[in-house]
Amino acid sequence: GIHCVRQDDYAILYKDNLVGRQILDIFVAEEVVVELKAQPKLTRLHAAQTTSYLKTTGKQVGLLFNFGTAHPEFKRVFLSQERRSPVNPAESPSQTWPGLLNSETSYRVIGALFEVHNVLGPGFVRRIYAQSCLRELQFDGHNVELQRRILVHFRGQPIGEVAFEHLRIDSDIMVFPVAIDDTGKIQMANLRRWMAAEGVSLGMLANFHAPSLDLHFMVISS
Repeated sequence: GIHCVRQDDYAILYKDNLVGRQILDIFVAEEVVVELKAQPKLTRLHAAQTTSYLKTTGKQVGLLFNFGTAHPEFKRVFLSQERRSPVNPAESPSQTWPGLLNSETSYRVIGALFEVHNVLGPGFVRRIYAQSCLRELQFDGHNVELQRRILVHFRGQPIGEVAFEHLRIDSDIMVFPVAIDDTGKIQMANLRRWMAAEGVSLGMLANFHAPSLDLHFMVISS
């Protein structure tokens, strides 16, 4: 007897711009988001996905169920409504910027990445952050292109393409937005080879998964 809606479709906006859509498994009593999985185990990424649904609907409580194990798993996800203060990368004591980042363009790109994390926070999937970074960099006047594939090289020769949304900015910088629990899963050497093949000297891997933006820099010597 409880009212619920299944497969409800929601638009995700970043500063009034559409950056993606999300479909909820079940929305109960217009208050509780229910996400259903059939996986070997629940992960932090599943919880983060449920959090993103809460942000999309503006609700606080989500229920995450997993039916892929011998005994069903359950996790309650709660979204705090606490607002974060804007972050200035220059005032972040935990970050150190390599010398190549001292240019005005590099500094503005870093500021744009912090702005995206400050507005959205953690919990969305990678494509949402990639689209939001694209919008924010465009707002700031950069010449930015969203690229969807990377050409993989082996011993100096191209061997194939893989899907990987990333941004090329002012022909000088590449930004790789991700939302994962461990950046060690990213093959940084492959990203560096792609940068070298494209003639780009500075790369930024931006992980939006954690409560604080996690930035990793890749510098290709000329």
